[in-house]
Amino acid sequence: LLGRFTSDVETVSNALQQSFLQVVNAIFTLALVIGTVLYLNLQLGAVFVITIPISYFGARFIMSKSQPYFKQQADALGTLNGFIQENLTGFNVIKLFGREGRSLDDFKEITEDLQKVGFKANIIENHDEPRGVSQYLPKDAQDNERAKTCLATASVLLRGIPFLYQGQELGMTNTRFERIEDVDDVSTHGEYAACLALGLTEAQALDACAQYSRDNARTPVQWTDGENAGFTTGTPWIGVNPNTSHINAASQVDDPDSIFAYYKALIRLRKEYDVFAYGDFAPVDQKHPSVLAYRREYKGQSLLCVNNFYRAACNWHCPVSLEGYRVLLSN
Repeated sequence: LLGRFTSDVETVSNALQQSFLQVVNAIFTLALVIGTVLYLNLQLGAVFVITIPISYFGARFIMSKSQPYFKQQADALGTLNGFIQENLTGFNVIKLFGREGRSLDDFKEITEDLQKVGFKANIIENHDEPRGVSQYLPKDAQDNERAKTCLATASVLLRGIPFLYQGQELGMTNTRFERIEDVDDVSTHGEYAACLALGLTEAQALDACAQYSRDNARTPVQWTDGENAGFTTGTPWIGVNPNTSHINAASQVDDPDSIFAYYKALIRLRKEYDVFAYGDFAPVDQKHPSVLAYRREYKGQSLLCVNNFYRAACNWHCPVSLEGYRVLLSN
């Protein structure tokens, strides 16, 4: 990210640095003045005559010098916040199938840029985002186990530290809200009110807000297909996702072909091969319309990760030699 947007970050950094130096300069100047005054107090005994005025004007002085700093800091942080909102937040809601104007090509470009710098925390969902499979997969693929494990492969094997949010390892999806009263998230209620003010019907407003509500990721973890998804014998703070009847831990933990088992296999690979933790990242065949592929390499270990992100099977010609490679995992 820093490699791609260096000028923006430098602008913010310079503004903060300059404004901070102004305050440091003001503090040292004031300290010098106060030190001189104290010396005069000791020499002349004019404690009340000199100290009280200088304290007042000294305070005014430091406030006048601090105000530009805080203004510059606010401006700089505002610039940084806008920079993040424009260039980073949108990446969290990338739609790989062209929704919201983004495509697999956009995802490839962003992924390549972000993999060049630092050691990131890789996530596809958290408590403030909708469920990853509902965020990144089209509706007709959100109950498709191959689509879910494809998304898991592409994210978990990237350079960085993968974080799995509760229920992600089961392939949990967004829930279904029948009415706004089913929603607990205050942000969603605000968005709903704004939609109504714009003239949308209650059904349209709920449909517009529910898809991206944070409450999608806050429903109880689906342990079983029983009452309250086996989460509690009491009353949960929010409704249980109705698809707990077929997406739940009890049906997956002993199934070697389940999404849960696939995530375990991915984690096992990361622990077994150093290339996943320390390897470089290099994109492969960036121009292919449906395949997201990349290589990871470290001290003689070489990994090739290939993901077909479109609905139909495709023929893919690997541009690198596969001599000596073997299949470690496939869905």
